[in-house]
Amino acid sequence: MEDKTKKLSKLIADDELNIDILSGILEPFVKISPKKKQIIILPDFLKLVYKDAIIVMLLGFKVLKELGLRETEMVGPKEISMNCGINLSTVKNSLRDLEEDRIATSVKGKYTIPNFLLYNLKDKFSNLELGKAIKRASEKRKRTGARFDFSRIGKVLTADPTKFAGSFYEFLTEKKGEYLKKSLILIKLVKDQFNIDGLTTAEITKLLHHLRVPMIHQSNISTALGCRESLKYVFKEPTNRKKTYIYKLTSKGDVLVSNIIKK
Repeated sequence: MEDKTKKLSKLIADDELNIDILSGILEPFVKISPKKKQIIILPDFLKLVYKDAIIVMLLGFKVLKELGLRETEMVGPKEISMNCGINLSTVKNSLRDLEEDRIATSVKGKYTIPNFLLYNLKDKFSNLELGKAIKRASEKRKRTGARFDFSRIGKVLTADPTKFAGSFYEFLTEKKGEYLKKSLILIKLVKDQFNIDGLTTAEITKLLHHLRVPMIHQSNISTALGCRESLKYVFKEPTNRKKTYIYKLTSKGDVLVSNIIKK
């Protein structure tokens, strides 16, 4: 009987959470911010195909639960999208595919991955080849680079995000919306720290991505800086590129930024 049990042990689903396996899968792709209670994506995360990226996010929320940073590991598509920046419809489609593949389970629109599947995922991620994804990512960067020139803010992009943002870091990364104020803050920070006089909407968007602000698009910044209210706080100078302007702070804009941190 004992020999039979031993032979059949591999068929028994172990639902205990194996921390070592979980950590081993996630370490190349994400970090956890206890202060913000969020998952911070690392560069290699961007090289994952969407389904694998969503697996990593689901496991990341499992870690947040294990660390006592949230009540449940179950998570909905919108929260995943906001945390990692992947389009919401893509997240929903990937979650449906993972459920069909019996990798994820769902209850009332919220998803998780059963603990016993970690052993299968360990093998999957150990043998994961990022070559094709890396190639696509580099091609995308090349196309972006041909369209936008970020050489003016090159030094800013190599700076530590928390040190660069300083006392504004929490506002920039945790406050929802407020695209006008966030733009004004960045214009002031690059002026004070790097003597860069003004930013384009593309540069502002790039810097927000550098700060790992989720769900930010250039259209958000363009709309904010193009609204009537912004005329009090910024003025724009044309560049040699059609319909591209450098936005600089007015005196009122400078005062507004100073008052943000005092509130």
